[in-house]
Amino acid sequence: MRVNIGFLFLMFLTWLAACGPAAPVESPEILEESDSTKAPEIFMETPPALSTKAGGQAIPTDPTHTPPPLPEGYPVAPAPPPTPIEGYPAQSLTAPLVEAYPDNTGSDGFVWVIRPLGEQCADPDQSQYADLKEAVAGLTAAGITVGEAEMTNLMVCSACGCPTSVHFRIQVETTDVAAAESLGWERE
Repeated sequence: MRVNIGFLFLMFLTWLAACGPAAPVESPEILEESDSTKAPEIFMETPPALSTKAGGQAIPTDPTHTPPPLPEGYPVAPAPPPTPIEGYPAQSLTAPLVEAYPDNTGSDGFVWVIRPLGEQCADPDQSQYADLKEAVAGLTAAGITVGEAEMTNLMVCSACGCPTSVHFRIQVETTDVAAAESLGWERE
């Protein structure tokens, strides 16, 4: 049995990192007790160094120290305006409003409608359309103008009665959406 020395060295370094000494923690040190009935003396570490600001006010140089609050009525400087970067368009602070859920109507007047292939735990022969060609033919036979058509997989619940993950996804004209919804299709 041959042992890889590099692997053993890596394992040793991992063990050292995991079991080595922890980083020092800033906490009070307890000195020895001279008498068992006397409470231990606790000494804090040296306080942070102080620097003197103009006006004689002592300010700690410790970066974790929060500065004192500003006096009331103290003016707050406004943020500087953004500077444009060469080659990029200037950014406007008043951006035009954009709808959170824009209408899915395409520029050509079509809307996507969707319908599951079938239902889980149901007999596959019970689905209305066997494939995409039949789904398109069914909509066309109902007088609905059809654009693009495709099959897609969606996340669905995994239980009897839930739709299958395979769905028909077909574009219909905006004026035919109500007719498609009456046939069991849903607007996407």
